[in-house]
Amino acid sequence: DIEDLEGLRIAMGFDKINILGHSYGGVVAQGYAIKYPENVSHLIIANSFHSYLMWQENCDNSNHEIKTNYPEVWEELMKVREQGAVSSDKVHYEIYDRVPYGFLYAYNPENFSRRNVSTKPVGRKPYPYKSNRKLYYQMVGRDGDFELTSDIGTFDYRQELKDLKMPILIYGGRYDRVAVPRMMVEFKMYCPQAEFVMFEESGHNPQVEEPSKLFDSIRDFLTK
Repeated sequence: DIEDLEGLRIAMGFDKINILGHSYGGVVAQGYAIKYPENVSHLIIANSFHSYLMWQENCDNSNHEIKTNYPEVWEELMKVREQGAVSSDKVHYEIYDRVPYGFLYAYNPENFSRRNVSTKPVGRKPYPYKSNRKLYYQMVGRDGDFELTSDIGTFDYRQELKDLKMPILIYGGRYDRVAVPRMMVEFKMYCPQAEFVMFEESGHNPQVEEPSKLFDSIRDFLTK
């Protein structure tokens, strides 16, 4: 994905680019800025992860929340796991998906209901979009909802972030149970030169829950 981004920059004839990477996209954005710093004008890391350890915290915290708040789902999940099922098995992720998206990802789950998310222009899918299971479990490993392996199980930018020279904005959401605030604030230690913003009425998607505040922050940042 990092090389795809570089290929796109070259194909479009840009000298430098501004990059905003959200969630997994932030992993790609950080990797690109570390590998091609001379090509980045501004870097924005949104509700993302600095290392495989932070992504594993996502898994651990999500499972803790599900076990605590959806015990009936957790009990059924444990039964299929005892029978040998792992995250990438259909029976496993169908049970896992019974937990509503908004429970782990939203400050206000109503912000993600179909009636509150625009479906215009015609053909646009409601948010969140359906995920590509095959690709996702290729990235995180066969049992990636519990234990990371594969590519996501190895990346770690913590020691390299401090060397980046371009303007950097990092932001998270107070109610994000995926890129959890406890580890989001660690970016201040690993990337002390960056601006950091915590959106107090957002989960994993401030662009949906606090768009005006977010876009004002981005526009202000890009003038620097």
